[in-house]
Amino acid sequence: MIPLLTDVSRVFGPANAVLFQRLASSGFGIMAPDFGLITVSSEGSNSFSNPALGGSNTVFAMGDETCLVGRDDGNVYMVTESDFKLLLRIDSHVVKIVLGKNCAWALNEEGSITWFDYQGNFGTVGRVEEVNDIQSHGDILVALGAFGGLYMIRKNKVIQSSEPDKDRVESIGPIEFRGSGVLVAFRRSLGGLSDIHPENRVECWDIDRGLIHISEVDHAVTCMKSTSQGIYLGGASGRLTFLAEGGEENRKFFVDSQEIKQIHVFNNTLIIGSWFHIYGVESGEISWKFEMDGIATNFSDTPDKRVLAACRDPQSDKISIYSFDPNGVTRDDNHENYDVIVTEEHESQDLEIEGRFEHEPGEKSAILSEMNEEVVSIELEEEKIDLLVELSTAAKKINLPPVAEAGDDMTIKSDEDGVAVVVLDGASSYDPDGRISKWEWIDANERVVGKTASIRVKIGVGTHPFRLRVTDDKGSSAEAMITVRVT
Repeated sequence: MIPLLTDVSRVFGPANAVLFQRLASSGFGIMAPDFGLITVSSEGSNSFSNPALGGSNTVFAMGDETCLVGRDDGNVYMVTESDFKLLLRIDSHVVKIVLGKNCAWALNEEGSITWFDYQGNFGTVGRVEEVNDIQSHGDILVALGAFGGLYMIRKNKVIQSSEPDKDRVESIGPIEFRGSGVLVAFRRSLGGLSDIHPENRVECWDIDRGLIHISEVDHAVTCMKSTSQGIYLGGASGRLTFLAEGGEENRKFFVDSQEIKQIHVFNNTLIIGSWFHIYGVESGEISWKFEMDGIATNFSDTPDKRVLAACRDPQSDKISIYSFDPNGVTRDDNHENYDVIVTEEHESQDLEIEGRFEHEPGEKSAILSEMNEEVVSIELEEEKIDLLVELSTAAKKINLPPVAEAGDDMTIKSDEDGVAVVVLDGASSYDPDGRISKWEWIDANERVVGKTASIRVKIGVGTHPFRLRVTDDKGSSAEAMITVRVT
């Protein structure tokens, strides 16, 4: 059982329709329509500018000495504590601004990029496809194309570019700059059997020399974090991989069953944001966790040796920021003692499979029928019929695995005692060529809490993942996940 971190407090929110980003020094900058621009630290929040600049379609970029605000009318303003002035006007809605060295870049809703400085100079970045996202590092901008292109830019000039072949479909991102300035980018090739590139790969780029290294990975990457020794790659289903400098994969482990959203390093502690939880990992082991009221979106260190975690509630879209001490006191977690109060048997229904693999002349194969392929009846020679009989006999020996259906993730309200009764229903699970003979509901601590198709459990406030494992009458098994959040 994972201990709970106790030194955790909310320092901001929940607040509606806010935009935020991590500041270079510490804390977060936030824009909200009710109070304009503010800064948030572990001590609380401070107002920074006029609420009139805020709005649902407003973006901003905040550094330690510079703050820029972009609006849906295409105007970009420079903001100070007492005033703001128009700096740039572009043709369409500004969707993102990033800061460089004494300059900035603005991305509009059409996927076009404009470079500008603070003295009135500007220029459109050419020779790039439609851009989905941008990220800066010093005087370098990296643009991620909608069709998998990667572009490295100084001011408004493309220095390096990499675009997929015309017959190849790719996606690009996330990306991360190492301390040396080397760009690390995850790339996924989505089509083409003749593709010479691995399906999932991590590329290392030097801004001046171009591509310097490619490493194949065995999963899609959702986030990454660079360290002096290498880079951590977060993936779906809680998978975390470490690539050492040079591309060698030498550590891999699972945090939980949910997609890893954010990775942060604090001294010797690896901090992981996954679903509504924050985990602390030391020496490859989870040492603590705590729960927030949203999904982690970013981390920031503070001068008082604490960490801020920003999160967004996927239902209300509200933002909250928590302050915590990664080296703080922990206590045992008692919320995961599930009370199974009623079980309801669900007998699986045997499917009509007689003749499924028979191939008599003039009859359609059920397998081909499911694939919507038309089979034309023809007269077969005697030796061909014998061959089909042999294939039919062999096919009957093949056991297709079952299909596990645990249902959709859910969020429910607790009663006045802080608990809720939830039905976990796996009755939609099935076996395509037999029947399901065994059900197992397994909690986050790998305990079997139920052995029937549907169970009712009493659980407390928090986020609770459950795994359904079904086994068919020939011994094959399959699994499905469901996460229940009780508020």
